[in-house]
Amino acid sequence: MRFTLLVLAGVLATAPAAGQSRAIDLARPDATIETTFSQLASARELKDGRVVLVDVKGKLIQVADFAKNTVQTIGRNGSGPGEYNYPAGLVSMPGDQIWIYDPLNQRFLIITGDGKIGDMVTFSSLGGVKGVAMMLLPAADAKGRLYFEAVSQASLAVKDSTAILRWTRGRTGLDTAGFTAPMDFGIESKGGKVRLKAMRMFVPQETWVVDPAGRLARITPSPYRVIWYDGGGKTTVGPTIAYEPVAVTEEEKDEVRKAIKQAIAGAGGARAKIEIPEPEFAPTKPPFPAKGAAVMGPGAEIWVTRSVQPKDRSRYDRFDGKGRLIGQVTLAPRSGILGFGRNAIYVARKDEDDLMHLERYRWPVK
Repeated sequence: MRFTLLVLAGVLATAPAAGQSRAIDLARPDATIETTFSQLASARELKDGRVVLVDVKGKLIQVADFAKNTVQTIGRNGSGPGEYNYPAGLVSMPGDQIWIYDPLNQRFLIITGDGKIGDMVTFSSLGGVKGVAMMLLPAADAKGRLYFEAVSQASLAVKDSTAILRWTRGRTGLDTAGFTAPMDFGIESKGGKVRLKAMRMFVPQETWVVDPAGRLARITPSPYRVIWYDGGGKTTVGPTIAYEPVAVTEEEKDEVRKAIKQAIAGAGGARAKIEIPEPEFAPTKPPFPAKGAAVMGPGAEIWVTRSVQPKDRSRYDRFDGKGRLIGQVTLAPRSGILGFGRNAIYVARKDEDDLMHLERYRWPVK
């Protein structure tokens, strides 16, 4: 659920030296919830061990209890108090709070430590006088400072880099925590008219994460490396990581076309007005899929999911605070990490029927 820049040809230089990294295979989950899901996107652990989940396709916020093997929906769809229109992710905040990222309602809903939905925070309240209409990839540090990319008409025209903004509670306005390459939304404006361009699929796209101390890590695909912004004007550029480009299969192209058709059908009465050109496919994949491909792991490590063939085991690269590759973690094919808890990794695994299963793995591995 992202994509621009040029396809990289050939193999990048400077691989990590032998012995510097360790490969760990997570072969079997510690526990699995029997209930299946449509499209899990995010998971955060509550203080009592239960797990808050976002099912994007189902437009649901749910709480899974591994001890009881149960799943309970909280809140409901809508725009009123305690309601969410399109829950797209979760942000951990201080005080055992979890914020639901609801971009269509332009707000966050707050989940309290006992797993109940409480107050809301609107996007427009975060930016002071000017406000913020929309944001991408919100994240927070241990102090509760919120980081995001703002989306506006001006940002859609940016071609080189866009600011990652930071909101600090109690302050008016926003400051800049770092920069990233702008996202190509497949939209262009000519003569005052906006139209959709052909979507460019499987092309390199940057992503970023924030560590608990507020350091921002920018992960670039070309070259593949991590750039750290420390918040005080200092930038640390990690070594370039070598990778072998992975070919895009015809099966993957068909899946993209199917997803686009489903999205148009989901538009209901508006679908007649939507004209989406045939997508353009890159011949090979970048080192990691797109925005959102990185998560902040235990010990302030960065975990980046790698591009692989559909039937291959899923793989994550682990980077330290200097951008050095320190290890890899592999999972079952079609699996992705949703979040981390105390001594646990929460994973979504997709089966042959495209249903998702919630799994828990113990971490660290002994």
